[in-house]
Amino acid sequence: MFLKGAASGKILMEEFDLSKLLISRLIICSVFLV
Repeated sequence: MFLKGAASGKILMEEFDLSKLLISRLIICSVFLV
């Protein structure tokens, strides 16, 4: 049970990091385009 929760939490954190990377990349692209 605990291992499963830790694994899902790790996946959630990785997805959160990916979304942050995508958002920051979009912001950088929009800044360069303007």
